[in-house]
Formats: sequence, C-alpha cells, structure tokens
Amino acid sequence: MITGPDQILPTTAKCTWHPDGATRVSDMGTGEMAERKPISVPSLLVRAAARAPERIALAVKRNGDWVKWTYK
Repeated sequence: MITGPDQILPTTAKCTWHPDGATRVSDMGTGEMAERKPISVPSLLVRAAARAPERIALAVKRNGDWVKWTYK
C-alpha cells in the first residue's frame, strides 16, 4: 500500500477540483521536471524547516505591525 504525502497516484488528468484528486507532473516542455521527484507542500515545509529553522516562515500585518513566525 502506498502512503504518505509524496506518493505518486496514477492519473491522466491535467487538473482537478477534488481535494483528494491527482494530477500529472508535467515538464512544461523543458525536460527539467521529468528528472525531479515530485514533493508535496507538507514535505516542502518540513524540508525548509530543517534547512533554515530561523528563517521567517509566515508574516502577517496586524494593526499596522508585522507579526512574524520562523520555521522553528
């Protein structure tokens, strides 16, 4: 059984409106993406946090002041 956020689900669809839908990984004609392994947003965030925990991950303006959070 395949589990986890980075699994590759079989599909021929180029887009989806379903939250659990799958889409094809396209190289956009450049050939670059075909050589890269797809990664999910959750895995991307985990990787960014591991590489640079002190970097700003999110910033919002509240009452004219910026509130910032790091990956840590």
